[in-house]
Amino acid sequence: MYSADSTFAAANPERMKAFLAALRESIEIMRKDDAVWVERGNIMKIQGQSLVLFRDEARDDMMMKFEPQTEADVRKVFSVLLETGGSQLIGVDALPKDFMTLAYQ
Repeated sequence: MYSADSTFAAANPERMKAFLAALRESIEIMRKDDAVWVERGNIMKIQGQSLVLFRDEARDDMMMKFEPQTEADVRKVFSVLLETGGSQLIGVDALPKDFMTLAYQ
């Protein structure tokens, strides 16, 4: 997941859309091309079955776009993490009111 300052995003909507298009293109490559995982695995010193497991898990976690329920899902996960680890561990005690938008997809 990536973030951008809302002021920058509002002033540069075409840049935001272009960035997200490039991100979706890279996700498509990572979903289909095993060779990119071998290259990355070499950098991370992960090979063989460990790399396959890492690749498959990562592919399952890749999001092409946010859905209307995505914000609620993220807030739920954050709530569990906050309850479990506390704000000192996470680094914040709440998510901003408007931390997610579908405007640039």
